[in-house]
Amino acid sequence: MLTADRSHLDYGKLLRESKRCDYSGCTRSLRVAVLSDAAVQQIVPLLQVLLAHKGVRAEVYLAEYDSIELEVFNSDSKLYEFAPDAVVILNSLNALRVTYYRQPGERSAFGDDVAARMAGIWDALRARSPAVVIQSNYALPYERAFGNFDHKVPAAFYPTVQRLNEAIARMARERSHVLVNDVEALSSYVGRKHWCDERLWILAKTFCALEHLPLVAQNLVDILLANVGHVVKCVVADLDNTLWGGVIGDDGLQGIVVGPFGEGEPFYRLQHHLLELKRRGIVLAVCSKNDPENALEPFRSHPDMVLREDDFAAFVAN
Repeated sequence: MLTADRSHLDYGKLLRESKRCDYSGCTRSLRVAVLSDAAVQQIVPLLQVLLAHKGVRAEVYLAEYDSIELEVFNSDSKLYEFAPDAVVILNSLNALRVTYYRQPGERSAFGDDVAARMAGIWDALRARSPAVVIQSNYALPYERAFGNFDHKVPAAFYPTVQRLNEAIARMARERSHVLVNDVEALSSYVGRKHWCDERLWILAKTFCALEHLPLVAQNLVDILLANVGHVVKCVVADLDNTLWGGVIGDDGLQGIVVGPFGEGEPFYRLQHHLLELKRRGIVLAVCSKNDPENALEPFRSHPDMVLREDDFAAFVAN
């Protein structure tokens, strides 16, 4: 999950740390293969350091530049000799753009052809390896040849990439061994015009601007860890000035603020978010220093509370 504080994802700091990283505290290991149509050698130390932070020692196999199909369709390739637990496939928008513009004549089937080849790669991996596949989608291009009219020109590059991302999500849902690395979400978060370093792409074929590569690495680490059971299972919340504005013991039921408008909206939105977490299986709990009756009153009586008493598996107020 992206957070406002990304200070631990400083590219330079992580690289320096990788040179002196202590793996002695790692309690488990993971074998990760990385395949890409861009030059991504810098992501290897980032993955190793970020996984080490979580107690996982990563052995990483980095395939040669733009050798995805060569590795996957050759049963005797170094990829299968490595016997990975996970295969990360990083497809670059810039590489896709080059292929798109080389396409002669009508391009209406371009996205479907790319999606079919991608599905073929996934299926070939499944036939030869038990590894989970982590497939990146594409950052959307910042350029639109027809401007806003791009959406009415299906063969234009921008809508083609949109449809391709939709196809990746759809095809991944049909294959239990394929997970999606949502690069488009990362690029949108930082801004598409900042995502790619065009000069570095020309000079070195980098996947993205190096300052954003730790975001990609962290996204992959989150997926890898979730896949082996490292997940958040419970969220414990305070009450006063957390689930509502004000102090229930001092301000009373009428004095606290929570609701869809005004000062109470941030608390109202937070409660909706927590309720969504509960719906996806995360346990909610409360830990508060209020008196039990005061603490429970808003959940029982306030008309704008989203969460109710029975939404919590544990409720401690003392």
